Amino acid sequence: MEDLNRSIELKERAVEAESSSDDAFSFARSLHNLGISLISRYEQTGWVGELDRAIGMMDQAIALVPSDYPPGSMYLSNLANVLKTRFEQTKSMNDLNRAVDLSEQAFECTLPANPYRRIRNNNLAIILQRRYEQTGSISDLSQAITRMQQAVALTPVNHPDCPFMLNNLANMLHRFALTVTRMPVEMNLDSAIQLMEQSLALTTDGTPARIMCLNTLGIAMQTRFEQTGSTRDLDSAIKVIEQAIKSTSEDHSDHAGFLINLGNVLQRRFEATGSIIDLERAIVIKEKSVTLTPEDHFDRGARLQNAGSALYARFVQTGSKTDLDRAIAMTQDAVAATQRIIVIVEIG
Repeated sequence: MEDLNRSIELKERAVEAESSSDDAFSFARSLHNLGISLISRYEQTGWVGELDRAIGMMDQAIALVPSDYPPGSMYLSNLANVLKTRFEQTKSMNDLNRAVDLSEQAFECTLPANPYRRIRNNNLAIILQRRYEQTGSISDLSQAITRMQQAVALTPVNHPDCPFMLNNLANMLHRFALTVTRMPVEMNLDSAIQLMEQSLALTTDGTPARIMCLNTLGIAMQTRFEQTGSTRDLDSAIKVIEQAIKSTSEDHSDHAGFLINLGNVLQRRFEATGSIIDLERAIVIKEKSVTLTPEDHFDRGARLQNAGSALYARFVQTGSKTDLDRAIAMTQDAVAATQRIIVIVEIG
């Protein structure tokens, strides 16, 4: 952190020194570089003020250079990503809408032969998907799928990014399948699962790409069970999510979330088959997820509610007053946890 602070001080001096220079390109580069360092400090501290400063610097850099300036597309793309990051903190749709616009500009400014063209497509697709999640716009989701398909087409199969891009595309198709009742065959849930399996085959044990693919494949298989009623999909979903859990330590940022996903599938199989063993295991796993989730975590309320629902399901089966009492207590804790998060977001 000390080295980063020193680097920022030096870059601030460079910006100040070049502010009166006639070399706009050099000044723009210094502004952009300072913005990147401020983002690094935000990632260390979580202070949104660093994002605000970074965006201000990057805006100035973009204003100084013409659209056909070679690094210009990088400036636009980086600013779009920072605006998306700030949106995740503030939920300002202005930031998200502008991120889409800038990503589109960045792509248009990137020549077809430029190897970063696929990355521009990938970034635009992800931001469009995020806006779809906020607005429900099928147009945004359709555009996201098209952009991600183009990104995948431009990425060699042996490239390290390929599994991530395939998985991103599969997730978008999964969402599309959940939303649209009539769709082309190449955009249905089976196609999404095939892409996830293809992505999984390109990964190696223990890598972030493989862990991500395992979890999303499990969720998609549960979705297909809801459509077809085939418990084989639930069996497969349980196996792949178990692999994701085994591949992460308890202090891994996604471990508690994977546990909840596994608990949900086990509870769903209990509902389909009546196997009390699945319900018992679901309760243990969901309670462990809650234990591993910090008090101030955004998802703590949902996980408490989730664990409470499993306890209530067992109360319905057994009549255990202990389960009912614990289910009520967890639901109350879930409400309190959610209210705390709302307060934190409003103050932040």
